[in-house]
Amino acid sequence: MTGAHTATFTLPLSPTAIDPEGQAAGLNDPTIFALESTATVDGVPTPVLFYFYTAQGAGGFDLLSLSSHFFRYSPSGASIFTGTVFNPTFVLGEYDFTDFNLPALTYHLSVTADAVAPVPEAATWAMMLAGFGMIGVAVRRRQLAPITIRYA
Repeated sequence: MTGAHTATFTLPLSPTAIDPEGQAAGLNDPTIFALESTATVDGVPTPVLFYFYTAQGAGGFDLLSLSSHFFRYSPSGASIFTGTVFNPTFVLGEYDFTDFNLPALTYHLSVTADAVAPVPEAATWAMMLAGFGMIGVAVRRRQLAPITIRYA
């Protein structure tokens, strides 16, 4: 996120919301879900809490500090996820926001996906280990031709 403040953070593409409906904050709002994460905000690494809003909740998100370096940024604009607050999926793309409390402050958010190498399934590992085992057995069982030494 760049603009009036800068922040970098990593979130799962399809998160499990830690607080659907914002109940821990007393919000009981079906247009919001919360996630805890770590972010580097204005160069300071800090634990943070995100509140993400659906389109029905006016979109955008809140970014709150969970440390002694307190801040709260409230970019409002498009919703950056689809689905419900119980089963959200972030939408990749570029977003422009204004601060909910200070409209003169603007932000740009880029939501990208990191490429993750796939992990082989258990069946793939089993087949590979079985193949290595069969090669080992074949090498061990192979009969060597007798060597005959002749003296002249």
